[in-house]
Amino acid sequence: MASSGSLIAYLMETATVSAMHHLPSSPTHSHALKVDMVDGICPSISINHIRMASAFDPWKEAQLVLPKLLESTKVHMYGMGLGHLPSLLLKNSNTLQALNIHVLNADVFKIQLEHMPHQDWLSDPRVQVRLAHAHDKPTLADTLHICLPDLQLIAPELWRLRDRLHALLNQNFINRAFRIDDPMLQERLKSNEGLLQQDPGVKALFNQHSSRHACVIGSGPSLELSMDLLRQHTSDGSAPSVIAVDTAFAPLLKAGIKVDCVVSIEKKIHQKWLPTAQSEGVKLIYTPMVPNDVLTAWKGQRYASFTQTALLRSSAYFDPASCLFCGGSVIHTATDLALKMGFQDISFWGADFGYPGGKTHSYWPSGELGGNPDRSGHWVMDVHGRQLASSTNFANYLSELEDLIARHPDILFLNASQHGADISGTHSFMEYSI
Repeated sequence: MASSGSLIAYLMETATVSAMHHLPSSPTHSHALKVDMVDGICPSISINHIRMASAFDPWKEAQLVLPKLLESTKVHMYGMGLGHLPSLLLKNSNTLQALNIHVLNADVFKIQLEHMPHQDWLSDPRVQVRLAHAHDKPTLADTLHICLPDLQLIAPELWRLRDRLHALLNQNFINRAFRIDDPMLQERLKSNEGLLQQDPGVKALFNQHSSRHACVIGSGPSLELSMDLLRQHTSDGSAPSVIAVDTAFAPLLKAGIKVDCVVSIEKKIHQKWLPTAQSEGVKLIYTPMVPNDVLTAWKGQRYASFTQTALLRSSAYFDPASCLFCGGSVIHTATDLALKMGFQDISFWGADFGYPGGKTHSYWPSGELGGNPDRSGHWVMDVHGRQLASSTNFANYLSELEDLIARHPDILFLNASQHGADISGTHSFMEYSI
């Protein structure tokens, strides 16, 4: 990590900022930033109409955040506004040994330095300043603060980091969907106790497979565009196993593609979205959150699985050996199943994490399973390096899948979608040779 002084000097000399005071920024130039003064008791600035600090009492605003940082020896700040919070932290903490400032946009940082009312804290030996990297992976294991104005102005090439920071900000909200004290979820657990008693755990399938390659099928819009290729790939002499998420089962049935396993974790799934009438001979891997009527209507063999959440650990039938990973999406669980079954090559189909063609899902009417392409306000990069309309949920699922892939460097992962998100750690399926 470079010293703060040398990095700041470098940024001041080399930043390509095009800060045009009171002039509209060019929509075609990603570095054109519109800077306006904001009048008030403590004058502030806005960059592209995003206010960088309060114009009335920025110190009091910073004090609201200060308590959660004061007792830490090391703090990571992603962005710094106009410097009020780091200045207060350095003056008031008796334990701080290192304050790491991660710059989210070099051009914005130059403007911040030009308009920062107090810069003395930057020379504090505890301060280290660095340019954030696209593959940084901040976690809640560290003490961190995310400056929202900086996050809104993050450099486009840092979109993966942007989505990780968004996920950290929303973690408490996400966790509330699986509260152990939720009466509806506890009732769902209780309603499935009889099945958990009789059904084998998914561990019975681990390291049991008849081929080297598994196709993990999502229900993204690109699936219908890849269906002919998938049909060809799964009907030759060395056919791979097919592991489908629940909402991909119906389109695969319609296309005449044999499915080996269906994975369902969704508490809102129903038999319209998961056609149980045609499930004979198909294995169902489920969590106890799936509605009982769907599970009892399944004609094939069922296998119970769990996740390491407090809610599922509270079940009397919880089996840690039958746990599968879930980072919020069933695609994670299906992928982890393929890994634990022992497949060495795993290809993704319909795993788009966005809205290619302005649709939310393949087969199903757009929006029926959730999502709204016209109101997403978010994007990820697709396999061709273009912005793909997405959602913060989809972007978070993408990050979690990329982390799962990174934990298995010995496995060959392939992306069969020519229209979905770029999935780090995968190769193009078109380059694959069985």
